Amino acid sequence: MVGKARYRLVALDLDGTTLDSDHKIPEENVTAIRKLHDAGIHVVVCTGRMSSCAEPTEEKIDVSSYMISYNGAVVRGKRSEVPRNFIARQSLSKSLSNRILDYARKRGFAVNFYSNEIVFSICENPTHRDLITRYQTMTSCRYEFVENYDKLR
Repeated sequence: MVGKARYRLVALDLDGTTLDSDHKIPEENVTAIRKLHDAGIHVVVCTGRMSSCAEPTEEKIDVSSYMISYNGAVVRGKRSEVPRNFIARQSLSKSLSNRILDYARKRGFAVNFYSNEIVFSICENPTHRDLITRYQTMTSCRYEFVENYDKLR
């Protein structure tokens, strides 16, 4: 294309970019996103969050957008499609999940394990619990705390 480039797609990260420090979407961002959509540009919400934790922001934007969630492991069709279809899904194998859990346990890492729109968290020390509680407050995601790694296997 000669002349001005025309964008066809805008990918929106949520935390730390589209959302403000209070984890809300500013009205000026909503207005700008709607203008892009009205100009025929595809809007794609992209997030490390679970789909259900990104949907309130998507509803506030109020455009028919695609969504990439779970750090890229899930791609969903347009919000206006009912039922909303899955374009792609990729889960970790059980053996890889177990290897990751073993690695994290041996090193004392905090673990968030996503499954079926629930975040399962292991809190083996107060610092981990504080970090996980802050993330839960920030995202409004459904959390379940588990006592040890074996409950996730």
